[in-house]
Amino acid sequence: MSNDKAYDDLQGLTAADLFENIYTDMKTKVQVERDTGQTQKETVTKSRIDLVRSQKAKSLLQYIASFNAGTGKWKVPMTEVLLLDDDYTVVEQAFKRIMLKHRNHEMAFLRACPEHARHGVLESVEVTADNLQERWTSLNAKMIANDPNGCLILQPFIPATSSCVLGPQGYASVAKGHDGITAGGDGLLYFSLNPQDTLMSDHFYSLNPKKHKLGEYEVEMVYETDAAFRRNFKAKDAYLTQIRGSPPHVPRHPPFTYYLDPSTRRPIATQYIDVITPSGEKKTIVDETWAEDYTKMTADIDGQIPSGAVEVKHVWTATGLEQVAWLEEKITKETMPEGFVIAHPTGSMMSHICAHARQHEIPYIVSDDVQVGDYWVEGSPSWLVKDPDRVILPMPYDPCTEEYIRRFNAGLDNSLVQWQRQQGWLAHFFHQWAGLNINGTSAPFLAGGFVGWMTKAFLAVCLGEMRHAPSYKKDAMVDIMPVLTALMGPDNWEDITTVTTVDDNGNPKIVNGKPTAPYGGGPSRKHYYAMMERVNVGFLEQKMALQWCKKQFNTGWSPQYGGKNWAICADLGVKVCDAVIAFQKNPSNGMLKELIGAVNAAKNAEHNNGFLFGKFLTKKAFDYSSSHTDRDGNITGLFNHSPESLSFMFKAYEIAADFMHGEANEKCFVPDTDWVSMFDFLRGKGAAYWRNTFIASHSEVPLELREAAVLCGPKMMHHGNKWSQGENFIPCGIETCEECKKHDVVVMKLKYGEDVHGLLLTPQYPSVFLAGSKQKSSTITYAVAQLLRERSYDKVSARMWVSAWNGLNNADQVYPLLSNVLTKFAKNQLADDQEWMDEVLKLTKEIDTEVVE
Repeated sequence: MSNDKAYDDLQGLTAADLFENIYTDMKTKVQVERDTGQTQKETVTKSRIDLVRSQKAKSLLQYIASFNAGTGKWKVPMTEVLLLDDDYTVVEQAFKRIMLKHRNHEMAFLRACPEHARHGVLESVEVTADNLQERWTSLNAKMIANDPNGCLILQPFIPATSSCVLGPQGYASVAKGHDGITAGGDGLLYFSLNPQDTLMSDHFYSLNPKKHKLGEYEVEMVYETDAAFRRNFKAKDAYLTQIRGSPPHVPRHPPFTYYLDPSTRRPIATQYIDVITPSGEKKTIVDETWAEDYTKMTADIDGQIPSGAVEVKHVWTATGLEQVAWLEEKITKETMPEGFVIAHPTGSMMSHICAHARQHEIPYIVSDDVQVGDYWVEGSPSWLVKDPDRVILPMPYDPCTEEYIRRFNAGLDNSLVQWQRQQGWLAHFFHQWAGLNINGTSAPFLAGGFVGWMTKAFLAVCLGEMRHAPSYKKDAMVDIMPVLTALMGPDNWEDITTVTTVDDNGNPKIVNGKPTAPYGGGPSRKHYYAMMERVNVGFLEQKMALQWCKKQFNTGWSPQYGGKNWAICADLGVKVCDAVIAFQKNPSNGMLKELIGAVNAAKNAEHNNGFLFGKFLTKKAFDYSSSHTDRDGNITGLFNHSPESLSFMFKAYEIAADFMHGEANEKCFVPDTDWVSMFDFLRGKGAAYWRNTFIASHSEVPLELREAAVLCGPKMMHHGNKWSQGENFIPCGIETCEECKKHDVVVMKLKYGEDVHGLLLTPQYPSVFLAGSKQKSSTITYAVAQLLRERSYDKVSARMWVSAWNGLNNADQVYPLLSNVLTKFAKNQLADDQEWMDEVLKLTKEIDTEVVE
């Protein structure tokens, strides 16, 4: 017995008297704490906890004690316990303590805790310093009137961007806001949890074996994301806010399929035929000839019908939690009228109302279209369809129905304008769509988003690494940096590399970027990643860009850098693009298998023993995406119950919700450069081609690529390797290029027209200008050209030039080159030596006169 009170005389006490005395002693201890002022300093004391009879408050307080002792894993908000007979000063001091610890918060959350879980009947309220007394007085009075053995708890108000209810070792339901699941919110998604991970269930069972048996409770958590969640690797901490008793959850399986008559929009009975397989086995399959006239549909309504089907005779439509009290009182398993159905338009399988329906085996339909006389069937667990003619024969889940293909393609299209680096977290939904789909039509849409993320992610990392080509690719030619520049366009490169800094006086200062693609080390790779968020190009364009990357990575890189490995990675991206294009042309289960294979291979892509996408995504996004079972039956993968994994689950939700409901990225653009045309042009172009077709000047080069080359300038095209020196030199075609001048390259723009021509005059390549056809230009023509090659400009008199010009033979194989170099010299003389030009004009007039005579 307690030393505080000895019950020496028990002879006259009944059991009721004894417990009354014990309860009185417990209340006395609490009153002593009030009288001594202890309650003004803390409300979570053993004496006060002993008086708490609310199941969910008791469970939470037990968990908080374990968390404070170091055994609880999941973070929990600061919590104050308010008994219903506390006065306002206790409440006020508790509020001040919370505000003191959470200085950036102005609100707290006053939560009603009934003695027994009542599925949201007693609302919880947000409170501030201005309305605390009023709202506490009101809620406390409601509790005394409706649930006198309950209590209140006060916690900091977490401005949650999402919240979840999860059944350990089952699945979690996540929606927007702090009560999106229980109150019926937007953006509902389901996440599969590892069924073998017992971390959470073991811990809660150890706290209360009677109340926390697996399947008889659920956990509520909240999460607040940050403004940079689209780019940040890490997730924020999730907070555990409730542990409450719950009837067993309805298992969540993939939705069933059935056939619909398109003329009547009503389900129709499926017709089957027997076939004999090549092995001689008899097999019953859907009659494909019959099926051609009908549409294969997938169930898309959440709910439960304990008996499997129900004819609706009474409908109760849930419009708010305030009606749940009537439901609890009037509708139970024993009192439920035949054919009674709950219609909950904004509900979910984890809502408070669904919990009551599960407890009392009441049909529950998440729809606003439930009428008396309807007939509903549950063809697979938690998936319902209205079946007026009672003909549906549920068929297995099919990820390739027409509606699902439309949704997948819509996700692909959306990814082109909403790509974000963290969308690798959508992998979870790709594998749901392909197999254990518990999200209906949301899964294929998000799956399309993931595949679209993947192809652009390959392009982002490959282009980002290609910036090193000028330094590390030994055979980098003049085309690499102009191609990277032309892909996105100068205006876009300039905009994305523009930064705002601070000047010496602390004022904002805009530093304009450069119109060329970034290259070299440092943080410039981030600009390629950011550009993927803006550029809108299809999967054929992405494929061709990755093929070009593969070609560039295949040669010239040092083994330490791993160019060959980058080529392999680029090829994996090509294969995903190929699989996407093939699936869009022929959306079938066979092509889906090909797509899954390409995606799985790409997920495992590594470079230098590291995760390929590790510069902007943690590999855990893929680790948690799907389930893997080893030979011993052990399951890995899927989200587990660790704090880190659940925080990442919330992050995945935030990314998915943003993809589903967000707007197109800012400054999205379709490139001016036609990628297909440009990469078609680049195919097969090597050193021999670029040596004779100057990239910055030749009319055969696409205009955008020529302009990009001019912007890049010689520095970004001559890389100091074998193509920049000696007999291997490749000109860039820019008139002012010193490297070209050193290597005897003459580049000249004609006065009229846009064509630009170049001439490479080197002793190593005499055939360029010496070996022509039998009809050659005159000897003086070649002699003058040689003097100009040697830059002996002062030795070329006006008469020599005129003779050389008149000695040109347009049948000469190198006539264009010779005429161009003579014209170039004349153009320069026109600007620099008027006397020379006057002499030329005089000579040409004399010749013209002689011809006339």
